[in-house]
Amino acid sequence: MNGIEATRELVTHRPGIKVVVLSVHSERNIVIEVLRAGAAGYVLKTYLFDELMTAIRSVVSDGFYLSSRIADVVVGELLEFSENEQEHEMSNLTPAERQVLQLIAEGNTTKQIAVRLHKSPKTIDARRWHIAEKVGASGVADLTKYAIQEEITSLD
Repeated sequence: MNGIEATRELVTHRPGIKVVVLSVHSERNIVIEVLRAGAAGYVLKTYLFDELMTAIRSVVSDGFYLSSRIADVVVGELLEFSENEQEHEMSNLTPAERQVLQLIAEGNTTKQIAVRLHKSPKTIDARRWHIAEKVGASGVADLTKYAIQEEITSLD
């Protein structure tokens, strides 16, 4: 079991536990995965003696702690996420488009959707085209994938 898996197991099976990870890794993907797994602190072993007590005190006080080098990685990730979120906001779908997308992702045909929504098939095709344009999809599979990613529908 690696540190990410161990962190995930600890926070899942021991609610309220605080995890401070000591690692030699400062790679962005590893840091982000550890934090997503539930770690409240991340200290590089190279700075262990200088930072460990500060990290433990911060985490025990319901705070978070990141080594300065790790903080740079996390800030970079947040900034990149923010840019991606702004791009995503530009492609927001209208409620009517979201409804059509959900029905498409659930396997309904254009005719079935038209009957269900009391619209013409041409209207549904037009909405499908607009949705595909907004989200950059090229077919039903892409639309379905997008609907699942955006939690418009689920695999259940």
